[in-house]
Amino acid sequence: MKLIKYPFQEKIYKSLLLSLLIGTYISNSLSAQGFLKRNNYNQLLEPSEKVVHGAGQSIEAHRNYWNLMSDGQKPAVIMYYVGLKGISSSWSNGLKSEVLSYLPNFVIPQIGLFMTQDGNPSSHYEGNVAAGLMDAEIDALIEGLKTLACPVYLRIGYEFNGTAWNGYIPDTYKKAFVRITQKIRASGVEVATVWDASAGGDSNYMSFYPGDEVVDWWGINPFTVSELSSTQLKNFIQDADSHKKPCMFGESTPKNVGTLQGQTSWDKWFAPYFNLIRTNAGLKMFCYINWNWAEFAQWADWGDCRLEMNSIVSNNYNNEMKAPSYLHSFSEKDFRSNLNYVDNVAPTKVTYLNFTDISKPLVWNSVKDPSGLSHYMIYINNKLADYTLDTTFTLSKLYAGQLTNISISAMDRAGNESPRSDTLAIQVPAEIEKLQNGNFEKGLQNWSGEVFGGAASFGIEESSPISDKKSAYVKITSSSGTDWQIQLRQSLKIKKGFKYRISYQARANKNLVMKTWLQMDHEPYGIYSAANVNLTTQAKSFIQEVIATEDDQVFLEFALGASGIGEVWIDNVSLVEINLEVLSSIGDVDELNTKMNQLFYIYPNPNQGNFIVHFPEIMSFKVELFNTLGHLIYQAEHSQTNNIHLTGLDKGIYVLKIKAENLEKNTKLIIE
Repeated sequence: MKLIKYPFQEKIYKSLLLSLLIGTYISNSLSAQGFLKRNNYNQLLEPSEKVVHGAGQSIEAHRNYWNLMSDGQKPAVIMYYVGLKGISSSWSNGLKSEVLSYLPNFVIPQIGLFMTQDGNPSSHYEGNVAAGLMDAEIDALIEGLKTLACPVYLRIGYEFNGTAWNGYIPDTYKKAFVRITQKIRASGVEVATVWDASAGGDSNYMSFYPGDEVVDWWGINPFTVSELSSTQLKNFIQDADSHKKPCMFGESTPKNVGTLQGQTSWDKWFAPYFNLIRTNAGLKMFCYINWNWAEFAQWADWGDCRLEMNSIVSNNYNNEMKAPSYLHSFSEKDFRSNLNYVDNVAPTKVTYLNFTDISKPLVWNSVKDPSGLSHYMIYINNKLADYTLDTTFTLSKLYAGQLTNISISAMDRAGNESPRSDTLAIQVPAEIEKLQNGNFEKGLQNWSGEVFGGAASFGIEESSPISDKKSAYVKITSSSGTDWQIQLRQSLKIKKGFKYRISYQARANKNLVMKTWLQMDHEPYGIYSAANVNLTTQAKSFIQEVIATEDDQVFLEFALGASGIGEVWIDNVSLVEINLEVLSSIGDVDELNTKMNQLFYIYPNPNQGNFIVHFPEIMSFKVELFNTLGHLIYQAEHSQTNNIHLTGLDKGIYVLKIKAENLEKNTKLIIE
């Protein structure tokens, strides 16, 4: 252990050394223990003189930790986990919403990527990754990283030497790490790769090393008191230095100690933990797991490690965070000013911001920068609201009825922000579609198939779709008996007081029951709207409505874990957001249209050639469809059905005229 010695501090350090020898620590030792100047290795996302402050490992745990930290001492990193098997390109949607919720603070994900099933070493599949059999999954991982549009620390196959619970084999692990890294780097996303070990794992960790050329950081995860003082931990940090790599504590928690004993907990685990950080110049990040492990049967004896459960521990912790060597969450410019870039020139101004139609995204001209572009920054009503790597922004991310002023800037990787573009004013309609790719014509893009129990596969039906060219299907081969354990879902935001109209078509290979939920995508996973629908071999249309009681991040999900063995096809999924306040404020001029909107609606609109006109009750109505030349191409009168299906239409714009109960409504239909 390295100590900085000054003549007037000699007595203090002798006392500290004595306490180390007898295995005890006192809480005030940290104030006497100097903070060694950090080594600088010039690796990706490495701060030059700081230790990055991070926490997790769930979104709720991070939020509680964030709220506990004093102002100016909030964590710069949020921990997250994702598995490569079964991953979809939309895996990062919920994580991005959480990252954006901290704006204007800049928060960076530190992601643990696993290629096994925790606790089941025989389930490891890094060999398939190494052999190129999971390149599609790596591509989906990268698409999610692009969606995040912010820097990421990625621990590839974390705790690789935990053979007792991960099962990784050195040769295939190394090849998998290389393959994932090469594809990530070819994509251009700003990701620092982390080679992450367990402090209690196989001591022959170098047999797993994939090479300096593909590793940006080393990471190690100390949990127990004995691991904090172990030779293996010391050797690992020294080896990282010899390879010129910054080291992080990718995961850390006071296993078997917890926080509930206050000062005793602090002295036993926290004091030596922070002493390690202070006295090892190669340590450049730590991430604390703020969890109650005792809630989980497999970790029942680990204890409650939540800082918020004990004021003595939390106060000591906040005092430690006051040390100027810790890098906390501030603005992106502040974070990047600590990186090793020599560039003081901002990118050029974003130009030609353009908007043509609510069904199309905003677009603008791209900009370039010598240090590399971090992302474009979306300002809504003069507040930073989103990031994107593309030169587009989808209006479905806005709220229905929102009067919005939008401007765009570009941030480079050195922390220089361009001037903002000229402001564009947009009035979002009172009713807008919130889902993306609801007709599955882009495959499963934006959708995620999840299996937490039982067995199921997800795919696209092209030989006999419900409509158009493609439908989604779920094939259940083993029922878990629990609804949520098999689900097809998409993440989105809802807003308090708004109405949400969910509609879709579905069929099955036999009679079975499917659950449709609008559910929180975070703890406590409350359900805003639930429906049990009876599926048959014939495609049927389903609709449900709900008024949101909170602003929230949710999943629209089709839950099939308790449906039994079978196959389900789903298509034309729509979730329309309705701003009731805007609708109610429409003047007399639009009163007729407002009532007609209440009588019927059309979904999805726009789409690729298949519309459903739905009436909430069976009633008499007349439908006429005109092309852009004013020619009548379809007409019908109905009184025995709730729905009309309009299919087989060519790409273009049409006008649909509906007459019902002495009312008349004209609606533009768009076929992409």
